Amino acid sequence: MSTDLSRTLHATIDGEPAGVPTAFDMTRVRSRARRRRVARTATRGAVGVGAAGAVAVGAVQVSG
Repeated sequence: MSTDLSRTLHATIDGEPAGVPTAFDMTRVRSRARRRRVARTATRGAVGVGAAGAVAVGAVQVSG
């Protein structure tokens, strides 16, 4: 499953036959948006922990 919400919305719209109104499944759209938000937060957290670790290792190297 992709966290790319834009691609999901375009695929939903493009998948409908011509002349038929598009029926969005809002539960699916909300779950994708929530999953995307969680993935972004987890990535930012991992980068923050990695940066803090790099600073700690650098401080140990400088003092040692």
